[in-house]
Amino acid sequence: MPKVSVIVPVYNVENYMYRCAVSLFEQTLDDIEYLFIDDCTPDHSIEILRATLERYPSRRERVRIISMASNSGLPAVRRCGISESTGDYIIHCDSDDWVDVTMYEKMYDAAIANAADVVMCDFYEEYRNKSKLYKNPQFPSDPKEVIANAYRYVFIGAVWNKLIKRDLYITNNIYPYENINMAEDLGVTCRIFVNAEKLYQLNEGLYHYNKANIRSISANKQTDKNLNDMLFMSELLRRYLSERVDCSRFELYANFLCYSSRLQIIQDNWEDWSRFKETYPETDKYVPFFSVKAFPPRAALRFWLVSHGMAYVSIALMKGLKFFSRLVG
Repeated sequence: MPKVSVIVPVYNVENYMYRCAVSLFEQTLDDIEYLFIDDCTPDHSIEILRATLERYPSRRERVRIISMASNSGLPAVRRCGISESTGDYIIHCDSDDWVDVTMYEKMYDAAIANAADVVMCDFYEEYRNKSKLYKNPQFPSDPKEVIANAYRYVFIGAVWNKLIKRDLYITNNIYPYENINMAEDLGVTCRIFVNAEKLYQLNEGLYHYNKANIRSISANKQTDKNLNDMLFMSELLRRYLSERVDCSRFELYANFLCYSSRLQIIQDNWEDWSRFKETYPETDKYVPFFSVKAFPPRAALRFWLVSHGMAYVSIALMKGLKFFSRLVG
């Protein structure tokens, strides 16, 4: 049984596949299983992957390229990878990103040394002309406490900087929710954390998150589908948390999820305000408990304005930004 299974979705990444594959095959940890899931990519990503693999003969026996029957989207691809994995631990890597060559050895060693269910590291946001280190807050070692208090600080739900015991996925039947392409990572990590016993943090940037790929889902502008995905995801997680025996522990975060997704409704249209008021209105009573520090910068400003009765200012600012971007674009 391999120590670690790395799950890599492949779709339209021919410009990034080589860099990603090299960073994976040059890992200092030997006992790794690589699962590349081809989501019917229309480009040359798989050919580039196979050619790169030829340079690493020692890795061939541990590499599986699995083809989806049809283009199915990221949640289905990750579900497939989890089901097919055999490692003690699972981690994901997006194929337009890359990793430090010591990443998986450091994370696996930390998991074993600290008897951790989840090991999390910091990461770099990679732009065209600069890199920016993102350092996670120092979280409690109890993953349940991390989630219970995630209305006080930013919790990044990404799966690519978290090494997770495979048993946590399988025993608790935790797979990505189907047909949700926005915030689908959070749908996994939130459920993992509330079922895990111990978190260990590596305070080191080991993952390189490509912010320059304009084709990626996370880089795309907000659409109605993306917004509806976020709203639906937050409601699914609220239901999940409310059905637990210890549900009261997660009440504030469950409602924070719905409120923060609801906040995304307010963009640059005056009609957005009406929809905002009609969506999850029951979360308003929890607003005094939420910290502005729990929101990313732009959302934090929006939260402050809306919670202080100045939604019109937020909408006007978004209108101004949109107008300015048209002028300079």
